[in-house]
Amino acid sequence: MDERLYEDLAPKYKGLLLEDIDAVVEGLITDKAHIEQFEFRFDLFKKNFETFQDLFKKTHTVENPGQYNDFINNIKLFIKIIQLKKQKSYLTNEDVSQVREVARLFRDLS
Repeated sequence: MDERLYEDLAPKYKGLLLEDIDAVVEGLITDKAHIEQFEFRFDLFKKNFETFQDLFKKTHTVENPGQYNDFINNIKLFIKIIQLKKQKSYLTNEDVSQVREVARLFRDLS
């Protein structure tokens, strides 16, 4: 049997999510002309997170799954923050600073 079939993919998906954080943040603060691309990237980010969670629920191939509890909770919080900020018609400089700071802290914690 191919061992790669049972490979622990959690580190790869965690890395992918961490790489996309900045794109999501910058997309949030971009002008309206690029909103469609931002929506696509944010949806992709959320789908990648769902796939990451499925690794725990469906495959049971994740080694030491408890190590990801904080990461999962932080991603959930990050998604909620982005969704709340998306609802605003105008983002202030303070909003932008807050989102960037959350992204920075999140990367540092992970």
